[in-house]
Amino acid sequence: MRIVDKKKCHNTLVVGVLFPQIIKYYLDYRKSLVNQTDTSFDVLIYCDQLVGNTFVETLDDTLNEIWIINDKYRSPSAIRRYLIEFAIERAYDNIVFSDCDDFYSNNRIEISKRCLESTNIVFNELDLVAEDSTPLSPGFCNEYFRVIPGSYYGIDRIKNGNIIGLSNSAINIKKMGFPKVPIPDGIVATDWWLFSYLLSNNHPAFFTNRCKSFYRQTGFNVAGSVPVLDGPLLLSRLKLKINHYYTLHQVFETTPWIADYYDQYCLLEAELSNRQFLNKYLKMINRNMKHIYDGWWSELVTYEEYKKYV
Repeated sequence: MRIVDKKKCHNTLVVGVLFPQIIKYYLDYRKSLVNQTDTSFDVLIYCDQLVGNTFVETLDDTLNEIWIINDKYRSPSAIRRYLIEFAIERAYDNIVFSDCDDFYSNNRIEISKRCLESTNIVFNELDLVAEDSTPLSPGFCNEYFRVIPGSYYGIDRIKNGNIIGLSNSAINIKKMGFPKVPIPDGIVATDWWLFSYLLSNNHPAFFTNRCKSFYRQTGFNVAGSVPVLDGPLLLSRLKLKINHYYTLHQVFETTPWIADYYDQYCLLEAELSNRQFLNKYLKMINRNMKHIYDGWWSELVTYEEYKKYV
């Protein structure tokens, strides 16, 4: 691993991950950072599978960018854990999470930092855009997640699905005082796990619509927008949820709701082995998706919840 380092200049660190398939969007991402109304931040970019690429050398010095150029495979969750640990070790106050294929309103850093003066976690509104940046779904969080600007949300709100992503959130790590965040390897929904961990430690999240993230819909989105489920997608998302609760339980062994959700989704998995039930469950979910869906990964309901719809 090679580090193209610069000295720490500010107390806020913007972190992102860049890989070959999204490198074509990086200049849009970077331009939105250059144009921020508050420019007191450093940028840490983790380059995954970009060893030997000369892209870094073509950029000017407008931003204080630190580049981590990796030559060995790391899982997505391990990369995010590394970025957080980097910020903790260098004593940054704030981390602003970002995705290098997205872009941001020019006040996102300013508003995030201002909110973090009085709270430890802030997440902002998302506008979904197409690959060419054409608007798709403005105000996605408010409309689909039904979150209210100026409100705080605790762990109860993200038990069955996530509303806080890694392109629209920021945290004050100094005030939270964690020596590290134990994100496990092998999880897919890193954002959901991270914020489940933080909110379970009594750090509620504040929602603002005063700034925006423009969330680009490409083939590389893990969650994306409101899904239409088929059998394979349903089963893969069920596997993700079971793993989510299983790994959370390793940290919060005495928290009853985590074990309960794990048991309920394991029961659902057993029921879905019956093809007839699988088809009935799929039909019910897709028919009621608008009512059920209120966060990423929320499109599945437990077996007990399913019985309320039939």
